[in-house]
Amino acid sequence: MPDYAFFWGCQIPARFPFLEKSTRLVLDALRVRYRDIDGFTCCPPSIAIENLGNKIWLAAAVRNLAVAERNDLDLLTVCNGCYSTLKRASSILRSNKSLKTEMNEKLSKFGLSYDGRTEVKHLIEVLYDEVSPDAIRRKVKKPFFRMNIAAHYGCDLLRPSTHIRFDDPMNPTKFDQLIEATGAKSIDYETKMMCCGGMLSEMSDEREALLAAKKKLDELSSVKADAICVCCPSCFIQYDARQTLLRASGEDFNVPVIYYTELLCMAMGVPPGEVGVTKHAVKNRDFLTKWESANRASEVAGKYFDVRFLEKCFECKACVEDCPSAKALEAYDPNSVIGKVLDGGLEEVLRSRDIWRCLECYTCYELCPHKIGMVNVFTKLKELATARGLAPHGIKAAQDSFRRDGTLAEVIEISRRRLGLPPSKKSGSDELLELIEDLEKPSNDG
Repeated sequence: MPDYAFFWGCQIPARFPFLEKSTRLVLDALRVRYRDIDGFTCCPPSIAIENLGNKIWLAAAVRNLAVAERNDLDLLTVCNGCYSTLKRASSILRSNKSLKTEMNEKLSKFGLSYDGRTEVKHLIEVLYDEVSPDAIRRKVKKPFFRMNIAAHYGCDLLRPSTHIRFDDPMNPTKFDQLIEATGAKSIDYETKMMCCGGMLSEMSDEREALLAAKKKLDELSSVKADAICVCCPSCFIQYDARQTLLRASGEDFNVPVIYYTELLCMAMGVPPGEVGVTKHAVKNRDFLTKWESANRASEVAGKYFDVRFLEKCFECKACVEDCPSAKALEAYDPNSVIGKVLDGGLEEVLRSRDIWRCLECYTCYELCPHKIGMVNVFTKLKELATARGLAPHGIKAAQDSFRRDGTLAEVIEISRRRLGLPPSKKSGSDELLELIEDLEKPSNDG
Protein backbone atom coordinates (compact mmCIF):
# COMPACT_ATOMS: atom_id res chain seq x y z
CA MET A 1 0.00 0.00 0.00
CA PRO A 2 1.46 3.41 -0.96
CA ASP A 3 2.00 6.40 1.31
CA TYR A 4 -0.61 9.13 0.94
CA ALA A 5 -0.80 12.86 1.42
CA PHE A 6 -4.13 13.37 3.15
CA PHE A 7 -6.27 16.06 1.58
CA TRP A 8 -8.79 17.08 4.23
CA GLY A 9 -10.55 19.79 2.21
CA CYS A 10 -12.36 22.74 3.79
CA GLN A 11 -15.47 21.35 5.46
CA ILE A 12 -14.13 18.64 7.76
CA PRO A 13 -11.33 20.56 9.55
CA ALA A 14 -13.45 23.71 9.83
CA ARG A 15 -16.89 22.34 10.72
CA PHE A 16 -16.60 18.67 11.61
CA PRO A 17 -13.34 17.92 13.46
CA PHE A 18 -15.02 14.83 14.96
CA LEU A 19 -15.16 13.36 11.43
CA GLU A 20 -11.44 13.98 11.11
CA LYS A 21 -10.96 12.15 14.43
CA SER A 22 -12.84 9.04 13.29
CA THR A 23 -10.98 9.08 9.95
CA ARG A 24 -7.59 9.19 11.66
CA LEU A 25 -8.61 6.35 13.97
CA VAL A 26 -9.66 4.22 10.98
CA LEU A 27 -6.47 4.97 9.04
CA ASP A 28 -4.28 4.07 12.01
CA ALA A 29 -6.22 0.90 12.88
CA LEU A 30 -6.02 -0.38 9.30
CA ARG A 31 -2.40 0.73 8.86
CA VAL A 32 -3.10 3.02 5.94
CA ARG A 33 0.02 5.18 5.76
CA TYR A 34 -0.69 8.89 5.38
CA ARG A 35 0.91 12.25 6.09
CA ASP A 36 -0.32 15.77 6.61
CA ILE A 37 1.64 18.15 4.41
CA ASP A 38 1.75 21.93 3.97
CA GLY A 39 0.56 23.76 0.90
CA PHE A 40 -2.93 22.49 0.11
CA THR A 41 -5.80 24.89 -0.60
CA CYS A 42 -9.51 24.48 -1.38
CA CYS A 43 -9.94 21.70 -3.97
CA PRO A 44 -12.03 23.74 -5.36
CA PRO A 45 -15.62 22.48 -5.92
CA SER A 46 -16.54 22.64 -9.59
CA ILE A 47 -20.20 23.48 -8.97
CA ALA A 48 -19.22 26.92 -7.68
CA ILE A 49 -15.69 27.74 -8.81
CA GLU A 50 -15.72 26.29 -12.33
CA ASN A 51 -18.24 29.01 -13.16
CA LEU A 52 -15.48 31.57 -12.66
CA GLY A 53 -13.80 30.03 -15.68
CA ASN A 54 -12.68 26.50 -16.37
CA LYS A 55 -8.98 27.35 -16.23
CA ILE A 56 -9.26 29.03 -12.81
CA TRP A 57 -10.94 25.91 -11.40
CA LEU A 58 -8.48 23.62 -13.17
CA ALA A 59 -5.38 25.57 -12.11
CA ALA A 60 -6.43 25.54 -8.46
CA ALA A 61 -7.05 21.78 -8.58
CA VAL A 62 -3.82 21.00 -10.44
CA ARG A 63 -1.85 23.09 -7.99
CA ASN A 64 -3.01 20.75 -5.18
CA LEU A 65 -1.99 17.74 -7.26
CA ALA A 66 1.41 19.32 -7.84
CA VAL A 67 1.91 19.87 -4.11
CA ALA A 68 1.32 16.15 -3.49
CA GLU A 69 3.57 15.19 -6.39
CA ARG A 70 6.35 17.45 -5.06
CA ASN A 71 6.27 15.29 -1.94
CA ASP A 72 6.23 12.13 -4.09
CA LEU A 73 2.92 11.03 -2.55
CA ASP A 74 -0.43 9.86 -3.83
CA LEU A 75 -3.38 11.91 -2.64
CA LEU A 76 -6.10 10.59 -0.32
CA THR A 77 -9.34 12.32 0.63
CA VAL A 78 -12.53 11.49 2.50
CA CYS A 79 -14.60 14.20 0.79
CA ASN A 80 -16.55 13.29 -2.35
CA GLY A 81 -16.36 16.81 -3.75
CA CYS A 82 -12.58 17.00 -3.33
CA TYR A 83 -12.24 13.54 -4.82
CA SER A 84 -14.28 14.39 -7.92
CA THR A 85 -12.52 17.70 -8.51
CA LEU A 86 -8.99 16.36 -8.14
CA LYS A 87 -9.74 13.17 -10.05
CA ARG A 88 -11.29 15.10 -12.94
CA ALA A 89 -8.43 17.58 -13.06
CA SER A 90 -5.87 14.78 -13.19
CA SER A 91 -7.80 12.98 -15.93
CA ILE A 92 -8.20 16.16 -18.00
CA LEU A 93 -4.48 16.94 -17.97
CA ARG A 94 -3.53 13.37 -18.85
CA SER A 95 -5.67 13.56 -21.99
CA ASN A 96 -4.77 17.12 -23.00
CA LYS A 97 -1.02 17.69 -23.39
CA SER A 98 -1.28 21.32 -24.47
CA LEU A 99 -3.41 22.18 -21.44
CA LYS A 100 -1.00 20.32 -19.21
CA THR A 101 1.90 22.36 -20.64
CA GLU A 102 -0.01 25.59 -20.07
CA MET A 103 -0.86 24.70 -16.47
CA ASN A 104 2.73 23.71 -15.70
CA GLU A 105 4.01 26.99 -17.13
CA LYS A 106 1.72 28.84 -14.70
CA LEU A 107 2.82 26.66 -11.79
CA SER A 108 6.55 26.91 -12.54
CA LYS A 109 6.83 30.33 -10.87
CA PHE A 110 5.95 28.56 -7.57
CA GLY A 111 8.42 25.73 -8.19
CA LEU A 112 5.58 23.31 -8.91
CA SER A 113 4.69 20.99 -11.77
CA TYR A 114 2.33 18.10 -12.31
CA ASP A 115 3.51 15.19 -14.44
CA GLY A 116 0.61 12.87 -13.56
CA ARG A 117 2.47 10.54 -11.20
CA THR A 118 0.21 11.34 -8.24
CA GLU A 119 -2.93 9.20 -8.04
CA VAL A 120 -6.10 10.49 -6.40
CA LYS A 121 -7.98 8.08 -4.11
CA HIS A 122 -11.08 8.35 -1.95
CA LEU A 123 -10.86 6.61 1.41
CA ILE A 124 -13.81 4.38 0.41
CA GLU A 125 -11.84 3.37 -2.69
CA VAL A 126 -8.74 2.55 -0.64
CA LEU A 127 -10.74 0.60 1.95
CA TYR A 128 -12.37 -1.51 -0.74
CA ASP A 129 -9.53 -2.00 -3.23
CA GLU A 130 -6.45 -1.98 -1.00
CA VAL A 131 -7.63 -2.97 2.48
CA SER A 132 -10.65 -5.14 1.40
CA PRO A 133 -14.00 -5.85 3.10
CA ASP A 134 -12.68 -9.19 4.39
CA ALA A 135 -9.76 -7.52 6.18
CA ILE A 136 -12.14 -4.99 7.69
CA ARG A 137 -14.50 -7.76 8.80
CA ARG A 138 -11.63 -9.36 10.73
CA LYS A 139 -11.14 -6.11 12.65
CA VAL A 140 -14.77 -5.91 13.80
CA LYS A 141 -15.32 -6.43 17.53
CA LYS A 142 -18.83 -5.03 18.00
CA PRO A 143 -20.73 -5.74 14.78
CA PHE A 144 -23.90 -3.99 13.71
CA PHE A 145 -25.84 -7.25 13.48
CA ARG A 146 -29.53 -6.88 12.62
CA MET A 147 -29.08 -3.17 11.86
CA ASN A 148 -30.56 -1.92 8.57
CA ILE A 149 -28.39 0.84 7.16
CA ALA A 150 -29.04 2.84 4.00
CA ALA A 151 -25.92 3.58 1.96
CA HIS A 152 -25.80 7.02 0.39
CA TYR A 153 -23.02 7.10 -2.19
CA GLY A 154 -23.35 10.73 -3.24
CA CYS A 155 -22.83 11.92 -6.81
CA ASP A 156 -19.15 12.81 -6.72
CA LEU A 157 -17.96 9.42 -5.53
CA LEU A 158 -19.11 7.81 -8.78
CA ARG A 159 -19.69 10.36 -11.51
CA PRO A 160 -18.64 11.34 -14.12
CA SER A 161 -17.60 7.75 -14.72
CA THR A 162 -15.26 8.68 -17.58
CA HIS A 163 -13.00 10.32 -14.99
CA ILE A 164 -13.85 8.55 -11.72
CA ARG A 165 -14.03 4.84 -12.65
CA PHE A 166 -14.45 3.65 -9.06
CA ASP A 167 -17.70 1.68 -9.36
CA ASP A 168 -20.77 1.39 -11.56
CA PRO A 169 -22.06 4.99 -11.70
CA MET A 170 -25.72 4.01 -11.34
CA ASN A 171 -25.68 0.53 -9.76
CA PRO A 172 -22.69 0.51 -7.40
CA THR A 173 -22.03 -2.13 -4.74
CA LYS A 174 -18.62 -1.39 -3.18
CA PHE A 175 -19.79 1.00 -0.46
CA ASP A 176 -22.60 -1.43 0.39
CA GLN A 177 -20.05 -4.19 0.87
CA LEU A 178 -17.96 -2.02 3.18
CA ILE A 179 -21.05 -1.26 5.26
CA GLU A 180 -21.87 -4.96 5.46
CA ALA A 181 -18.29 -5.69 6.56
CA THR A 182 -19.30 -4.05 9.86
CA GLY A 183 -22.04 -6.66 10.29
CA ALA A 184 -24.90 -4.38 9.20
CA LYS A 185 -27.34 -5.03 6.38
CA SER A 186 -27.09 -2.45 3.59
CA ILE A 187 -30.67 -2.07 2.45
CA ASP A 188 -31.88 -1.38 -1.06
CA TYR A 189 -34.26 1.54 -1.53
CA GLU A 190 -35.71 3.54 -4.41
CA THR A 191 -33.96 6.88 -3.81
CA LYS A 192 -30.57 5.32 -3.12
CA MET A 193 -28.82 6.98 -6.07
CA MET A 194 -30.61 10.31 -5.71
CA CYS A 195 -28.32 13.33 -5.18
CA CYS A 196 -28.61 14.74 -1.66
CA GLY A 197 -29.52 18.12 -3.19
CA GLY A 198 -27.57 20.10 -0.63
CA MET A 199 -26.14 22.56 -3.15
CA LEU A 200 -29.67 23.75 -3.99
CA SER A 201 -29.34 25.98 -0.94
CA GLU A 202 -26.40 27.77 -2.61
CA MET A 203 -27.71 27.82 -6.19
CA SER A 204 -31.42 28.25 -5.78
CA ASP A 205 -33.27 28.25 -2.48
CA GLU A 206 -32.85 26.76 1.00
CA ARG A 207 -36.41 25.49 0.85
CA GLU A 208 -35.61 23.46 -2.25
CA ALA A 209 -32.61 21.88 -0.50
CA LEU A 210 -34.96 20.90 2.33
CA LEU A 211 -37.39 19.34 -0.15
CA ALA A 212 -34.57 17.27 -1.67
CA ALA A 213 -33.56 16.00 1.78
CA LYS A 214 -37.19 15.27 2.65
CA LYS A 215 -37.63 13.04 -0.41
CA LYS A 216 -35.03 10.55 0.79
CA LEU A 217 -35.81 10.88 4.50
CA ASP A 218 -39.48 10.10 3.80
CA GLU A 219 -38.53 6.82 2.19
CA LEU A 220 -35.95 5.88 4.84
CA SER A 221 -38.54 6.46 7.54
CA SER A 222 -41.09 4.29 5.70
CA VAL A 223 -38.64 1.38 5.26
CA LYS A 224 -37.54 1.73 8.91
CA ALA A 225 -33.85 2.24 8.19
CA ASP A 226 -31.84 2.36 11.41
CA ALA A 227 -29.52 4.99 9.90
CA ILE A 228 -28.20 6.49 6.69
CA CYS A 229 -24.46 6.09 6.11
CA VAL A 230 -22.59 8.77 4.15
CA CYS A 231 -19.00 9.37 3.06
CA CYS A 232 -19.16 13.05 2.10
CA PRO A 233 -19.28 16.11 4.41
CA SER A 234 -21.74 17.94 2.12
CA CYS A 235 -24.13 14.97 2.20
CA PHE A 236 -23.63 14.80 5.97
CA ILE A 237 -24.70 18.46 6.31
CA GLN A 238 -27.73 17.90 4.11
CA TYR A 239 -29.12 14.96 6.06
CA ASP A 240 -27.96 15.81 9.57
CA ALA A 241 -28.23 19.60 9.95
CA ARG A 242 -31.14 20.10 7.56
CA GLN A 243 -33.05 17.20 9.06
CA THR A 244 -33.27 19.22 12.26
CA LEU A 245 -34.66 22.15 10.25
CA LEU A 246 -37.29 19.84 8.78
CA ARG A 247 -38.22 18.60 12.23
CA ALA A 248 -38.50 22.18 13.46
CA SER A 249 -41.06 22.81 10.69
CA GLY A 250 -43.17 19.86 11.83
CA GLU A 251 -41.69 16.97 9.80
CA ASP A 252 -41.35 13.97 12.10
CA PHE A 253 -37.91 12.66 11.10
CA ASN A 254 -35.36 10.95 13.31
CA VAL A 255 -33.04 9.18 10.89
CA PRO A 256 -29.51 9.01 12.35
CA VAL A 257 -26.75 10.08 9.95
CA ILE A 258 -23.50 8.16 10.38
CA TYR A 259 -20.26 8.81 8.55
CA TYR A 260 -18.65 5.57 7.40
CA THR A 261 -15.49 6.15 9.41
CA GLU A 262 -17.65 6.55 12.52
CA LEU A 263 -19.53 3.34 11.77
CA LEU A 264 -16.28 1.48 11.26
CA CYS A 265 -14.67 2.89 14.41
CA MET A 266 -17.60 1.79 16.55
CA ALA A 267 -17.60 -1.66 14.93
CA MET A 268 -13.91 -1.95 15.79
CA GLY A 269 -14.68 -1.21 19.44
CA VAL A 270 -14.05 2.54 19.75
CA PRO A 271 -16.64 4.09 22.15
CA PRO A 272 -19.18 6.35 20.38
CA GLY A 273 -18.25 9.31 22.58
CA GLU A 274 -14.63 9.07 21.50
CA VAL A 275 -15.61 8.86 17.85
CA GLY A 276 -17.85 11.94 18.03
CA VAL A 277 -21.19 10.42 17.09
CA THR A 278 -22.79 12.18 20.04
CA LYS A 279 -21.94 15.55 18.45
CA HIS A 280 -24.36 15.12 15.55
CA ALA A 281 -27.40 17.36 15.18
CA VAL A 282 -29.69 14.32 14.88
CA LYS A 283 -29.44 12.38 18.12
CA ASN A 284 -28.33 8.77 17.80
CA ARG A 285 -29.56 7.47 21.16
CA ASP A 286 -32.01 4.89 19.79
CA PHE A 287 -29.52 3.75 17.17
CA LEU A 288 -26.77 3.22 19.74
CA THR A 289 -29.15 1.52 22.18
CA LYS A 290 -30.28 -0.95 19.52
CA TRP A 291 -26.66 -1.63 18.57
CA GLU A 292 -25.63 -2.28 22.18
CA SER A 293 -28.67 -4.50 22.70
CA ALA A 294 -27.90 -6.47 19.53
CA ASN A 295 -24.35 -7.05 20.71
CA ARG A 296 -25.52 -8.31 24.09
CA ALA A 297 -27.90 -10.71 22.33
CA SER A 298 -25.10 -11.73 19.98
CA GLU A 299 -22.85 -12.56 22.92
CA VAL A 300 -25.51 -14.88 24.36
CA ALA A 301 -26.16 -16.63 21.04
CA GLY A 302 -22.43 -16.69 20.25
CA LYS A 303 -21.77 -19.05 23.15
CA TYR A 304 -23.47 -21.81 21.17
CA PHE A 305 -23.76 -20.69 17.54
CA ASP A 306 -21.93 -19.01 14.70
CA VAL A 307 -23.91 -15.77 14.82
CA ARG A 308 -22.94 -14.81 11.26
CA PHE A 309 -24.44 -18.05 10.01
CA LEU A 310 -27.58 -17.54 12.10
CA GLU A 311 -28.00 -14.07 10.61
CA LYS A 312 -27.60 -15.37 7.05
CA CYS A 313 -29.96 -18.27 7.74
CA PHE A 314 -32.57 -15.90 9.17
CA GLU A 315 -32.36 -13.61 6.13
CA CYS A 316 -32.37 -16.44 3.56
CA LYS A 317 -35.70 -18.18 4.35
CA ALA A 318 -35.31 -20.31 1.21
CA CYS A 319 -36.44 -23.50 2.94
CA VAL A 320 -39.17 -22.21 5.26
CA GLU A 321 -42.13 -22.91 2.96
CA ASP A 322 -40.89 -26.48 2.37
CA CYS A 323 -40.68 -27.40 6.07
CA PRO A 324 -43.23 -30.22 6.64
CA SER A 325 -44.20 -28.94 10.08
CA ALA A 326 -44.64 -25.39 8.75
CA LYS A 327 -46.91 -26.79 6.03
CA ALA A 328 -48.98 -28.79 8.51
CA LEU A 329 -49.08 -26.29 11.38
CA GLU A 330 -50.34 -22.90 10.25
CA ALA A 331 -48.98 -21.00 13.26
CA TYR A 332 -45.49 -22.55 13.11
CA ASP A 333 -42.66 -20.44 11.67
CA PRO A 334 -39.22 -22.01 12.18
CA ASN A 335 -37.50 -18.88 10.89
CA SER A 336 -38.97 -16.80 13.71
CA VAL A 337 -37.31 -19.15 16.20
CA ILE A 338 -33.91 -18.22 14.78
CA GLY A 339 -34.91 -14.56 14.90
CA LYS A 340 -35.71 -14.86 18.61
CA VAL A 341 -32.31 -16.40 19.29
CA LEU A 342 -30.64 -13.50 17.46
CA ASP A 343 -32.73 -11.03 19.49
CA GLY A 344 -31.44 -12.46 22.76
CA GLY A 345 -34.45 -14.69 23.50
CA LEU A 346 -32.52 -17.97 23.75
CA GLU A 347 -33.99 -18.98 27.12
CA GLU A 348 -37.52 -18.25 25.91
CA VAL A 349 -36.89 -20.38 22.82
CA LEU A 350 -35.58 -23.29 24.88
CA ARG A 351 -38.79 -23.29 26.94
CA SER A 352 -41.05 -23.25 23.90
CA ARG A 353 -42.43 -26.24 22.04
CA ASP A 354 -41.40 -24.77 18.69
CA ILE A 355 -37.92 -26.29 18.69
CA TRP A 356 -39.44 -29.76 19.07
CA ARG A 357 -41.62 -29.23 16.00
CA CYS A 358 -38.53 -29.69 13.85
CA LEU A 359 -38.79 -33.29 12.62
CA GLU A 360 -35.15 -33.47 11.50
CA CYS A 361 -36.27 -34.60 8.06
CA TYR A 362 -33.35 -32.70 6.47
CA THR A 363 -35.53 -31.05 3.82
CA CYS A 364 -34.03 -27.69 4.79
CA TYR A 365 -30.54 -29.21 4.61
CA GLU A 366 -31.03 -30.31 1.03
CA LEU A 367 -32.40 -26.90 0.03
CA CYS A 368 -29.65 -24.95 1.82
CA PRO A 369 -27.05 -23.58 -0.63
CA HIS A 370 -24.38 -24.20 2.02
CA LYS A 371 -25.69 -27.67 2.99
CA ILE A 372 -26.17 -26.63 6.60
CA GLY A 373 -29.87 -25.98 6.99
CA MET A 374 -31.94 -24.93 9.99
CA VAL A 375 -31.96 -28.53 11.19
CA ASN A 376 -28.51 -28.17 12.75
CA VAL A 377 -29.62 -25.08 14.65
CA PHE A 378 -32.70 -26.87 15.98
CA THR A 379 -30.68 -29.95 16.95
CA LYS A 380 -28.40 -27.76 19.05
CA LEU A 381 -31.38 -25.98 20.61
CA LYS A 382 -32.88 -29.35 21.57
CA GLU A 383 -29.57 -30.36 23.14
CA LEU A 384 -29.51 -27.16 25.21
CA ALA A 385 -33.14 -27.62 26.24
CA THR A 386 -32.48 -31.23 27.26
CA ALA A 387 -29.51 -30.17 29.40
CA ARG A 388 -31.85 -27.77 31.24
CA GLY A 389 -34.45 -30.49 31.81
CA LEU A 390 -36.86 -28.91 29.32
CA ALA A 391 -37.38 -31.83 26.92
CA PRO A 392 -40.99 -32.99 26.29
CA HIS A 393 -42.18 -35.98 28.29
CA GLY A 394 -41.95 -38.41 25.38
CA ILE A 395 -38.39 -37.36 24.51
CA LYS A 396 -37.32 -37.50 28.14
CA ALA A 397 -38.81 -41.00 28.50
CA ALA A 398 -36.87 -42.19 25.43
CA GLN A 399 -33.66 -40.65 26.77
CA ASP A 400 -34.14 -42.30 30.16
CA SER A 401 -34.74 -45.68 28.52
CA PHE A 402 -31.64 -45.31 26.37
CA ARG A 403 -29.45 -44.40 29.36
CA ARG A 404 -30.88 -47.21 31.47
CA ASP A 405 -31.11 -50.09 28.97
CA GLY A 406 -29.21 -48.91 25.92
CA THR A 407 -32.37 -49.32 23.86
CA LEU A 408 -35.68 -47.61 23.18
CA ALA A 409 -37.76 -50.84 23.02
CA GLU A 410 -37.53 -54.28 24.60
CA VAL A 411 -37.60 -57.34 22.29
CA ILE A 412 -40.50 -59.74 23.06
CA GLU A 413 -39.20 -63.18 22.11
CA ILE A 414 -42.59 -64.93 22.27
CA SER A 415 -43.94 -62.73 19.49
CA ARG A 416 -40.98 -63.63 17.32
CA ARG A 417 -41.46 -67.38 17.96
CA ARG A 418 -45.11 -67.18 16.99
CA LEU A 419 -44.07 -65.75 13.65
CA GLY A 420 -41.42 -68.41 13.19
CA LEU A 421 -38.57 -65.91 13.51
CA PRO A 422 -35.22 -66.91 15.02
CA PRO A 423 -34.29 -65.68 18.50
CA SER A 424 -32.82 -62.19 18.53
CA LYS A 425 -29.07 -61.93 18.83
CA LYS A 426 -27.39 -60.98 22.07
CA SER A 427 -27.39 -57.24 22.53
CA GLY A 428 -24.25 -55.17 23.06
CA SER A 429 -26.13 -52.90 25.43
CA ASP A 430 -23.74 -53.55 28.34
CA GLU A 431 -20.83 -52.21 26.34
CA LEU A 432 -22.95 -49.32 25.07
CA LEU A 433 -23.96 -48.33 28.61
CA GLU A 434 -20.33 -48.43 29.72
CA LEU A 435 -19.39 -46.28 26.75
CA ILE A 436 -22.11 -43.76 27.59
CA GLU A 437 -20.94 -43.68 31.21
CA ASP A 438 -17.38 -42.95 30.09
CA LEU A 439 -18.53 -40.19 27.76
CA GLU A 440 -20.57 -38.53 30.50
CA LYS A 441 -17.76 -38.44 33.03
CA PRO A 442 -16.39 -34.94 33.69
CA SER A 443 -13.43 -34.23 31.41
CA ASN A 444 -10.01 -33.61 32.96
CA ASP A 445 -8.84 -31.63 29.93
CA GLY A 446 -7.54 -28.13 30.72
